[in-house]
Amino acid sequence: MNDAKMTIRLPVAELEFAKSYARRSGVSLTALISRYLARLQSVTEGELPAEIRDIAGIVPPKVDARAEYHAHRARKS
Repeated sequence: MNDAKMTIRLPVAELEFAKSYARRSGVSLTALISRYLARLQSVTEGELPAEIRDIAGIVPPKVDARAEYHAHRARKS
């Protein structure tokens, strides 16, 4: 993979948030931005996000998701 350098301008508060978030997540700011851009690219290309792929198949195919959703909403009312 070829790397390239880039300079961007952000409001100070947004940059500080991004740095803090990356630090708490145990990744570099570069890795955080790279992962986010890769996720955006996969979503815009029609691929399911990793979070959805991870849970796909958990609900058995015989479950009527629409009926379950409506039943859930009715119970909450």
